[in-house]
Amino acid sequence: MATRRFGGMVDILNTEGTVVARGYCELVIDALGLGLAEWEGILREVSPADALAEGEHYRLRLPSASEGEVVVNQVFVRKEEGLGAPVVYQFLGTGPPPEVASRAKRPPVIGRIRRAVSSLGRHHREENPLVKVAATIHQVEVDVWRTALERQGIEATIRELAPEAEPPGHLTWEVWVEVSDEPRARLLLGLSGHSVIRLPRRKTGR
Repeated sequence: MATRRFGGMVDILNTEGTVVARGYCELVIDALGLGLAEWEGILREVSPADALAEGEHYRLRLPSASEGEVVVNQVFVRKEEGLGAPVVYQFLGTGPPPEVASRAKRPPVIGRIRRAVSSLGRHHREENPLVKVAATIHQVEVDVWRTALERQGIEATIRELAPEAEPPGHLTWEVWVEVSDEPRARLLLGLSGHSVIRLPRRKTGR
């Protein structure tokens, strides 16, 4: 069975079946495409923000009414923003995954529109190219990074790389941003070091 993904608002229930919160969920089932029932994901924009606790079990109810049990295994908080800082809850599925429909194939007209938009933005990309700022083999980690960047107005492009055939490897996700956003993106993600793309410096006469 192929990897399946879901993104959308869900109801969050406690072990007694009572809805305790609602939030935006991003989950992936069988991330490595091995036909496994393993699944994981993140919850963000949860309301009330403090309704969930690390180590506790909950049930996620999708818009289709399908449900799945999870445990919150990590909580990410941007402490430097003080009270009301955005919180991202990472979870692992502890039972059978919810029913998630396979994504329908885009009609050809959508592809033509996307190519047209890409063509219009080509000149901008030449002036402000993309640069890789981070990479990981963990789907949840890259989702947390993307959320942190987008909350600060930085558009993040995620590239999914297939594993090498020999030796067997893992899927890798890379995070790319426009070169003008690179310093701020690295600061937000707590990264340092030189850019993957080195831009030539203009020589100035003395």
